[in-house]
Amino acid sequence: MLEKENIKQEMEKLLGVKCNLCGSEKFTFLFEGHDYLFFSPLAFKVMRCSRCGLVCVNPRPENIIDYYREYHKRSLEKDVFHSFSSNRIKKIKKFKKGGRILDVGCSFGNFLFEMSKEGWEVYGNDISQVACDNVRKEFGLKNIYTGELLFLDFPENFFDVITLWHVLEHLEKPHETLEKIHRILKNDGLLVIESPDFSSPQSRFFKDKWQALELPRHLYHFSGKTLRNLLKRAKFEIVKEDYLTDSRVSFVSLKVSLLRWLGIEKVTNRGQLEESEISAHFRKAKTLWRFTRFIFNWMCFLLSRFLNFINCRDMFRVYCRKID
Repeated sequence: MLEKENIKQEMEKLLGVKCNLCGSEKFTFLFEGHDYLFFSPLAFKVMRCSRCGLVCVNPRPENIIDYYREYHKRSLEKDVFHSFSSNRIKKIKKFKKGGRILDVGCSFGNFLFEMSKEGWEVYGNDISQVACDNVRKEFGLKNIYTGELLFLDFPENFFDVITLWHVLEHLEKPHETLEKIHRILKNDGLLVIESPDFSSPQSRFFKDKWQALELPRHLYHFSGKTLRNLLKRAKFEIVKEDYLTDSRVSFVSLKVSLLRWLGIEKVTNRGQLEESEISAHFRKAKTLWRFTRFIFNWMCFLLSRFLNFINCRDMFRVYCRKID
């Protein structure tokens, strides 16, 4: 009863929101999903705006930062996107050879460190104090700020490049953030956004079991269409658009999504399980997993490579210029 009462209290703290793209309060229910990363007992509704089609979590947690406390500690141990740095730098240099760059949501600073070695003047921000401290300590980068971009003070027309690598979907106010970026980006500057593609085949097939859904930390779920409309409203135009596949990311995403879809990885309220039950479940899962792990991993690997080969996209990256 106490656990149910706690869940009820948490549900009452969920806040309804208006569409950040068109301001509508009318939404269509798509499905409910869970926080698989930390096994929250709450179910979060994924809704589509009835007017413009933007997909979001609605209602959402009152204190979303609470869902990041252990998330950043785990991210420090393993960054699946670290291998992207060289590709990202190579593509940016086709537009800009050097200058001042801001990485919004810089996480643990791998990308900024690589850019600094290329001679760029680097800046970064993140809501995680743990992440920012790591960037300063591990890489010796100075211009690292803790907090949301909306609350940081940068001069107008200051940056040559601003990047958001898998960050826009985390923001509570993506439109307002893009407006801020418009002010602090130089007139000939470049904005780069990379995000999971909600219209991807994996998203459509797995729905609430899709690994990249990442509820409730991903507050918004963009398709190419809704992102273009959001950028247009913030006075940006897309000059290049890439739909991306990556063998490592595709393999991890497909494997985790399949485990959830097959019911092997389940949402569990750990507080309701006794220690004996946990031990029994672990022994059973461990034996089963040892028997099938090799075959399952190879199946996921081959399937992910096939999806990459036929260009089934997982995410998109857009390169944008300001519109006056």
